[in-house]
Amino acid sequence: TEIYTLSLHDALPIYADARVIDDGSVITSQGPAAAIDLALRLVERFQGVQAAERAAVRLEHRRVGPTLVTPPVAA
Repeated sequence: TEIYTLSLHDALPIYADARVIDDGSVITSQGPAAAIDLALRLVERFQGVQAAERAAVRLEHRRVGPTLVTPPVAA
């Protein structure tokens, strides 16, 4: 439903395959099922890859699907 709604706005790119999108200023995810992946991306961004990997192990979570990191969009 969200992808359909966003597709109505031609100016917005759609990344249907990415569970988490990080453009440098905004981080978002596909929905509730990707919330842990989004949280791990935040840990990775602020504490590093190793911290995110340790957190994933402690949560018994295996990341699924890609995280798309894009350069910030020019305003």
